[in-house]
Amino acid sequence: MHINCSGTKIRGGSHSINYKRSQSIGKIVGRFRIGENVKDIELDGLNVQDGSWGVTVDDGSQVLLRDMQIAYCDDDGIMVTGSSTTCTVVNCVVENNGACGITIDDNAVVNMVRNHIVENGSDAICASGNAA
Repeated sequence: MHINCSGTKIRGGSHSINYKRSQSIGKIVGRFRIGENVKDIELDGLNVQDGSWGVTVDDGSQVLLRDMQIAYCDDDGIMVTGSSTTCTVVNCVVENNGACGITIDDNAVVNMVRNHIVENGSDAICASGNAA
C-alpha cells in the first residue's frame, strides 16, 4: 500500500500486542510505503509480513507505528530515510526479517518506545548518514 495523503490513519483489530505472535491481528502481505512529505500518518495494530520491506518512510514524512508486528520480510522490517523524516515506533515487534530490523538513514530521526526487535538477518537497528 502506498500512502501519499497526509492525515491517513489505518488501524487493525488489536491495539495491544505482546511479544508473542498475536493470532487476533489479520496478516497483511506486502509493504506499507509512506511517500515523501506526508504528515500525520498512523499505522496501528497491524501485522505486516512477507513483503520486500515491512514499512518504508520516505523523505520529509512524519509517521507513528504502534502495536504492530512486522516479520518475515525479505529486506528491512522498517526503513526510514531522508531529511526532516520522523518516525515514532511504539510497542512493536520487528522480527525474522531478512536484513535489519530497523534502518535509519540520511538524517532521519526515529523515536522508539517499548519495542521487541529480534532475530533479524542483520543488525537489530542500523543508523547511518547522520541519522538519529
